[in-house]
Amino acid sequence: MRKNLVVIVVGAVIVSYLLISPFAGDRAVGQPKAVPASAVGRYQMAACQIQSPFNQKMIDKVLVLDTQTGQVWGRMMGDRDWSDWGNPAPKDKKE
Repeated sequence: MRKNLVVIVVGAVIVSYLLISPFAGDRAVGQPKAVPASAVGRYQMAACQIQSPFNQKMIDKVLVLDTQTGQVWGRMMGDRDWSDWGNPAPKDKKE
């Protein structure tokens, strides 16, 4: 009789844990899971300055890289159009 009671209590604890645990998380229901800080997004952006060959002034430039395809686009500050820089070829590995 005592062994049956222990089995019933342990079974009830396990079942209640399985039923309650999905709702007892630290995030609100319906909220997406947080992305780790080290995760890299698909699109990366960089801002840089280049020197104009004509008047030696510094020009602000913005570059966008698609990390999935390797495609790169660039645009000078103030321009409306993006220029396609293509997909750089990977360097040959020396063994």
